[in-house]
Amino acid sequence: MKRGLRTVRGWNGPLAVLMLVMFLLMLTLPAAWAQGSSKMVYLRGQVRDPGEHPISQNPTLYQLLINHSGLTDDRFREEVYESRGEVVRTTEGDEGPEIISFSVIDVLSQEPGSNIPLQPQDMVRIYKKEVTKAFENYVWITGYVKYPGRYDMTRDMTLADLLLRAGGFAPEAYMLDAEVSRVELHGIPGDTLNRTFDVQMLHTYNVVQNPEDVLSLIYQGATPASNFKMQAYDQVHVRRSPDITLPNNVVLEGQVLYPGTYTLERRDETLSELIDRAGGLTSDAYMAGGQLLRAAEDKGLDLTIEEMRKEVKNAREEMEIRERAVRTMSGGGVTGNTQAQGGFPLLNNSRLGDATAEILESYEFAIRRYQDAKENYEAAMALKRGMKRINVDFYALLMKGDMKQDVVLMEGDKIIIPKAPGTVTVLGQVNNPGIFDHAPGKTMEYYIMIAGGRTDIAGDAVLTQPSGYSYSLDFLSNPNVQEGAVVRVLRDRPN
Repeated sequence: MKRGLRTVRGWNGPLAVLMLVMFLLMLTLPAAWAQGSSKMVYLRGQVRDPGEHPISQNPTLYQLLINHSGLTDDRFREEVYESRGEVVRTTEGDEGPEIISFSVIDVLSQEPGSNIPLQPQDMVRIYKKEVTKAFENYVWITGYVKYPGRYDMTRDMTLADLLLRAGGFAPEAYMLDAEVSRVELHGIPGDTLNRTFDVQMLHTYNVVQNPEDVLSLIYQGATPASNFKMQAYDQVHVRRSPDITLPNNVVLEGQVLYPGTYTLERRDETLSELIDRAGGLTSDAYMAGGQLLRAAEDKGLDLTIEEMRKEVKNAREEMEIRERAVRTMSGGGVTGNTQAQGGFPLLNNSRLGDATAEILESYEFAIRRYQDAKENYEAAMALKRGMKRINVDFYALLMKGDMKQDVVLMEGDKIIIPKAPGTVTVLGQVNNPGIFDHAPGKTMEYYIMIAGGRTDIAGDAVLTQPSGYSYSLDFLSNPNVQEGAVVRVLRDRPN
């Protein structure tokens, strides 16, 4: 027993010493970290090596820029705003940080009085040259080119350059001229919004045999389009040729003699004419259930989606840049368990006060911009992928000859003629929703009754016939239900 006690006491002494050393380290490390961080200066903005740097190695502004800014590289320096930089200096009291401005050119040239001695926790900010631009230089091209959309404007950009970046003409394009809308950045007196004029693609003496010859002449610099200088915010529209029409196809499915894909023969070909071309209906066809579906997409939507895609890309890049700035400002990390208002991360480092808040605010704004852009893009893509139903009473058209129901077909239309289902579907606030055998001549109230009647929270009832037309049930109207129809009993609205 005594040996066991001596063994315990023998280990107890070193363990206590180890715990005491660890406790002392825990007390001294934060102070050491704080002391080390207080001997740092910070470099931000358009620099090659942003972050915190020891003041012992960078005691002056000149030394910091020489060591870490990258401004000794002439190509990198081209993107820097050289007329002004700033030293943000933390001050005591509630007045906020002190801003000391300087000329980047003067500092690098070592002009007398330009080299500012740095203090611990100073932040030096260098700006991009683009801060001097009043407008972003973009141009647009729409219409019948392969890649319509917005493009960055380059120096001495011509219409031919823009056409080349847009992938050239689409097959239906009118290649002889284009319409240009020009915004006068200094304004136009009166009610005029912008200047619009036509630009000839070719000289009148140019003789071409095919579209490739047109493009070759334009790209080789031998046409008016090659010499037409673009200006910021110009919008170019390439029209469709009136003499070229690509095949417009529609799909016919279901109970016709020859289902399949058909090419429209005329611009005004109608639904009834196409069904006649397909051999007419089979004996199993249920005309009342016929559907005409039309693609929701159009050229305008395609252009909108392309703009949204670019906005998502730009917003994501900006968000990533802001995130890097936040991580640098916070000393390499963002807190994972502390959230600012709106669910955005807070910085681990609050030593820089207002400067930190400014960077965090720009990061939060970039996140919101990216989220909004992504949601808008996804909504537009869903619309593009979807098809909307065009309400047509096939029975009235094909059996009664009601030509009001005859629709002129468009590229991408889909026509479906089903078999007779022999059923009616009852949904919503009924006690036994489901699919029931169709009983000729029966009304909405009949089907609600055989579905178990209304529940205690039932409200209005709506009938959607197979044609797509809908009717409500009230004391003046209790329509007959066709097979394939859907009866919905809605939830009652609270008063």
